[in-house]
Amino acid sequence: MKQDMKEQLLIKRPIDLLFQLSIPAVIGMIVIGLYPLMDGIFAGNIIGQTAMTACGVAMPLTFFNSGVSTL
Repeated sequence: MKQDMKEQLLIKRPIDLLFQLSIPAVIGMIVIGLYPLMDGIFAGNIIGQTAMTACGVAMPLTFFNSGVSTL
């Protein structure tokens, strides 16, 4: 398996490899970007204003954590 990946890295065009290897990261970042939307829907409508404030305070930490883990 590892040998196949090494061969692909040597044989394929760089632009093809770029798209092939970046798609999982892009999908992950889209999912992480949807977190504030879901928080806004559920916390804002169900729990209230205090929960939205807590989500707003915690969101920069969440984005920092997801950014570091994506690296």
